[in-house]
Amino acid sequence: MRDASVLVGGDFTSIGGIEARRISKFSNGIWTPLGGGLDNRVLTMLELSDGAIVAGGDFTEAGGSSAFGVARWNGAQWSAIGSGFISGGVRALVQLPSGQVVAGGRMRLSGGTLLNRIAAWDGTAWQSLGEGFNATVNALTVTADGLLVAGGEFTASGSSSVNRIASWDGSAWSALGTGLSSATFVTAAVHALLPTAEGLFVGGRFEFAGGSPAKYIAIWTGSQWQSAGNLTQLDCGDGRVSDLERLSNGQIVLSFQNCSFQAFVEGAAIWTGEEWAPLIGGTNPGYRVRCLSELSNGGLLAGGGLRVSDSWWEPGLSIWNSVGQCPTCDSIDFNNDTSLFDPTDIDAFFSVFSEGPCIPTTATCNDLDFNNDGSLFDPCDIDSFMLVFSEGPCTLCGV
Repeated sequence: MRDASVLVGGDFTSIGGIEARRISKFSNGIWTPLGGGLDNRVLTMLELSDGAIVAGGDFTEAGGSSAFGVARWNGAQWSAIGSGFISGGVRALVQLPSGQVVAGGRMRLSGGTLLNRIAAWDGTAWQSLGEGFNATVNALTVTADGLLVAGGEFTASGSSSVNRIASWDGSAWSALGTGLSSATFVTAAVHALLPTAEGLFVGGRFEFAGGSPAKYIAIWTGSQWQSAGNLTQLDCGDGRVSDLERLSNGQIVLSFQNCSFQAFVEGAAIWTGEEWAPLIGGTNPGYRVRCLSELSNGGLLAGGGLRVSDSWWEPGLSIWNSVGQCPTCDSIDFNNDTSLFDPTDIDAFFSVFSEGPCIPTTATCNDLDFNNDGSLFDPCDIDSFMLVFSEGPCTLCGV
């Protein structure tokens, strides 16, 4: 966010030890709920030019009042945006250069207006954009020249063929070449869009771009499709490239979920200009990453599923302190008795966290900043300690 805080949305009811219904803000080491939150999952969020927050998802209530699929947070309270969407939730949000907000997803109706999965807010009501699409919109972006682009599972806009991706010229949707397709995936789809100087990076679950091989990732140059590197060996099954992010240093990173390829550990990779390279060396993916966001301190926030063991995942957040560097937690020998995976270390950690003595009292315990994020008496250190004790990864849940 512009104020350097972190906004997180999802399907949680608590985070960092505090109650927060599906959305929360992290600032200065503290998690804060946004009012009464939402009654169902948040799938997309947008910070507007005036600092307000728009949330989209599958909810029907925001802050205790009706709000169908989309709601606005003004810093103090939630409000519905028009009639919202009574048929299908919101999966993507973007603000146009004019200030107008566009929403995409599974929506079909707003009030009595037929929308077909994409709509623009005119300040009074949600309006259709052309003939919309015949299937879900998962991603929206605006290119440097102000062009609105939508990606998703659709194959048509009215009678026009637009295979999983299309651009809006102000009156109708147009195809980007022959679009994206697959010979083996049950449902090919676009899930991530990122405009860059090289062209529009497009990620998702597909095998061909413009008829040529381009597995999971491709670049639209403005006139043709081209390959974007070496993800052909990535085996995602029903997974996908889930997000694309451009860092402040100009580098491009992507995340993926439900994928396996030993060169790409931790669920993310970085673009070298010719191919995708791992952020961290290793042999097994450690995350089912659904989203990425760069933090004001240069760290890279990843949200999704964190691996606790070979067969167990938990929802959560983690941070790379810098690209290629994983957070480093202290030893789990908290009381320094040379015994690892010792329940006494758990007792000692919680005793000191409660401002009690080290256990045993003759021992010298470590400080409480287990995940070395500079914050003491931080519930995130509890999460990190228990996760590492269970042979999981070191994690950070904030900046």
